[in-house]
Amino acid sequence: WCLSEHMQVRLKADRSDRLQFRAALEEAGSVDACVDFSAYEAQNVSDVVLVLAGKVGHYIFISTNSVYMSDIPDNSELYSDEEYPSGSQWNAVVDTPLQQKYGWDKRACEEVLVAAHAAGGFPATRLRIPAICGPGDTSYRWFRLHKWMQSGQPVYATNPIGGYCACFSLDVVSA
Repeated sequence: WCLSEHMQVRLKADRSDRLQFRAALEEAGSVDACVDFSAYEAQNVSDVVLVLAGKVGHYIFISTNSVYMSDIPDNSELYSDEEYPSGSQWNAVVDTPLQQKYGWDKRACEEVLVAAHAAGGFPATRLRIPAICGPGDTSYRWFRLHKWMQSGQPVYATNPIGGYCACFSLDVVSA
């Protein structure tokens, strides 16, 4: 999402086609703020910095609390429970290796922003939100949770702080 005094634009481009993505950013021109939910690799953020340097009032990168797990070499024990039904189609709600890669990649994005700020003052904020749900979520994590709860199987709440929080993507943009 790119916001300026007179417009709100949702950029549509294939980030894996870096030239197409850069062209979409160029087309947006100068903007007051840009909220980026879809950067998952360092090159995604590098493209933003390259094109929007000097053209964005503030860039808000939606990161994840998974960056805190990116330092843990093998965190499989964090997601195991002897009573968790083995062999269930809902057993792998969190795929540990993919979760770690996701955290590492998001951290790499953050490091690009830190370097860009140090080198030239690129105006960015990194928000580490625990979980985001909303339209277009291709992970189906909320669907899987819903189906698990419908199944009547026990729900294991292992969060040490005693709660779970999710944010709706459009509420994050509004904030």
